[in-house]
Amino acid sequence: MSINWYQGVVVGVDGSHESLAALDWATHTADLHDARLTVVAAYAVPILLSVARARPRGRLVVPGRED
Repeated sequence: MSINWYQGVVVGVDGSHESLAALDWATHTADLHDARLTVVAAYAVPILLSVARARPRGRLVVPGRED
């Protein structure tokens, strides 16, 4: 099986021990194959109870889109 490394290596990191081990592997692998390394960071955003119960007013505005 032939693997093309020109597209690079992508790894997700959330701060867990497993994701940091994956980052170590991805760094080593990208270096070994002279490939680009893309690191994607993820984290949980806490939802405030008062915001979760709020009802939206008005209309949703999407930048670059006209309705």
